[in-house]
Amino acid sequence: MGGEQKDYDIPEKELEDYPDVFADIINALVYQGDAVVKPANLRPATVETRYMDLDGKLRRQTEDLAKYEITDGRASVLFLLANQTAPDDRMILRKCGYTGGYYRSQYNRQSEEVCPVVELVLYWGEKRWSGKRSIRSFFQRKNLSEGLWKYIDNEKLHVFEMRHLPKETVQKFTGDMRIVLEFLSDNPDEECFNRRIEHPWALRELLVVLLGDNRYRELEKGFRKDKEAEESQGTEKGACTMRDWLGEAWDKGIEQGKVEGKAEGIVQGLAKGIEAMVSLCREFGMTFEETAAKLKEKFDLADAEVERDMKLYW
Repeated sequence: MGGEQKDYDIPEKELEDYPDVFADIINALVYQGDAVVKPANLRPATVETRYMDLDGKLRRQTEDLAKYEITDGRASVLFLLANQTAPDDRMILRKCGYTGGYYRSQYNRQSEEVCPVVELVLYWGEKRWSGKRSIRSFFQRKNLSEGLWKYIDNEKLHVFEMRHLPKETVQKFTGDMRIVLEFLSDNPDEECFNRRIEHPWALRELLVVLLGDNRYRELEKGFRKDKEAEESQGTEKGACTMRDWLGEAWDKGIEQGKVEGKAEGIVQGLAKGIEAMVSLCREFGMTFEETAAKLKEKFDLADAEVERDMKLYW
């Protein structure tokens, strides 16, 4: 979260920074799927504010992403997104610092155009969030008098556990983030395989990090090389679907099988390629029949060979 987080959250920020993805996140989580925030109405805001530490020194603090929503030519709200990969019991204190810093900057400008600040924490960890979600719950460990509690503002931390969102919440997303969330679930919808990916490279890099599988990392290396080659030629691959991506994965798996075949024998090499593709298809939620059809097409197998390999590797 913010400037204290490792580079792990770079892929999250890269995808979320696109206006259509940012707006989709706000609409799904804040407005229950209503398309209230329009991508065209978002403007980037500074991610850095300053605060005074206990020694009287001025320190910097940076939020992951910050965008103004513009209404009738004026900033109506400032949305902040913070990515987190591990529970942090003291994060509520940092949240107060972030939002307080932005309110302080509005005060310092002495401008009539002030707006509310709304921060959402996108938690990507596998373990359930265990940190405190409000100032009052954080200080419940203290032996405070009853009379003091009514003077303690109950600032809240709005945490969304992205790997554990209810299905109905996931379905409120309409863009690339919907695909990410579907593939983090145990049972992705068939629809997501045909859903148009607007930002293929950013989405792929995020999936590689979140899924944490070496096979995806190997695929990502190939995708990165392809991207670098395209950029050097002044071209960039446009939007595609997840099925297009899987098609590339199958092709790369075949080539890997052929390469391994030179060293270990063609039969062993192709067998490894087939095993890898079956495993990959299962993780992507493909059905038995779809996987069998792709094996037959990509590896030019006879029906008996497909049946044999599916029994062996499915």
